[in-house]
Amino acid sequence: MVASGEIDSIRAKIDLERLVTLLQQNKDGSYFSVMVSGEFLRGFLKNTTWATIDSIPVLKQLKKGFEDTVDEMDIELEKVHESIKGEMKSKYNTAVHSLTYKSQAKLENKSVEKVL
Repeated sequence: MVASGEIDSIRAKIDLERLVTLLQQNKDGSYFSVMVSGEFLRGFLKNTTWATIDSIPVLKQLKKGFEDTVDEMDIELEKVHESIKGEMKSKYNTAVHSLTYKSQAKLENKSVEKVL
């Protein structure tokens, strides 16, 4: 099964059960512990999903189309946010720190978010 590139579902199931058990054991831990565990789980599921999609040819093409569309939208959204930032600065001579824009390309590169 491993040589064919198929997912070893039994091992994946066991690993996920161990992960869920670990998270359940630590659910009453410190605020930081709970938050980090949640972030880890979300990141793990996202990365696993993307890796699984990459292994299926038809879905890989859909993922590529999705990523290209998000990249194109990201450029346009960044222009809109820059325009709003400029307008706020010229009209009110201030920045609005509650409005943030997280560029998807920069998120992939682990960069910081933009603040308007």
